[in-house]
Amino acid sequence: MELSKQPVYLLSDSEILFHLEEQGLILEKPLSTLGKNRREISSAYVGASNDDETAFYEIFLYAMELLGITNCRLISRDFNVSDKEFLDQADVVFLSGGDVKKGWHIMQTTAMDQCITRRYVQGALLVGISAGAIQLGLYGWDKMGDDSPAMFETLKIVPFIIDVHDENQHWHSLRTQVMQSPSILNGFGIPLRGGMIYHPDQSIEALRKPLIEISRAAHGLKENLILPSSNE
Repeated sequence: MELSKQPVYLLSDSEILFHLEEQGLILEKPLSTLGKNRREISSAYVGASNDDETAFYEIFLYAMELLGITNCRLISRDFNVSDKEFLDQADVVFLSGGDVKKGWHIMQTTAMDQCITRRYVQGALLVGISAGAIQLGLYGWDKMGDDSPAMFETLKIVPFIIDVHDENQHWHSLRTQVMQSPSILNGFGIPLRGGMIYHPDQSIEALRKPLIEISRAAHGLKENLILPSSNE
């Protein structure tokens, strides 16, 4: 896949959107690279994974308001003509939290996934929250299934297996998926209130909390911690 000039933001939950750093909110820096006035930026929210839940969309709208972005739209699970037209031009695309498998099924059956990938290649800023972060990676799985649920391919924009806020279970699901993946792949776990940036040069950056990187080794799995660039 051709790489975008924009980073991809993978967030464990929406709380980090409101975290203030020295330079402002988390998304201030990437938004400044879009080359547009904030009032000109369009921001799409894909709510497929949570059935277009109004409460979650309102959190997104508040986050956008704080950033000075007013041209926003909920891209509904029905993905009508107006939704497609907006998504096809969106400068920022959010993938919501919720049910990874259900959301991915809707994206595939409506061809929404193709629009999201196309916008990435064309230079849109992608932000995945919880389930959305997982969907931006290589594989998803049904966490409500058995101990070793089957994986299914997702957007493959970030070339890793991603999991979120599962630190209390010691990243059991992520370990299982890395061990059972059809090829040698690395996995990244993003803890609660943490985030990960996948940069255009394919480097990884931790936001607020350390990331855990899990990979295969000769006799099982090995782990590595990626620390944020500064303690906050």
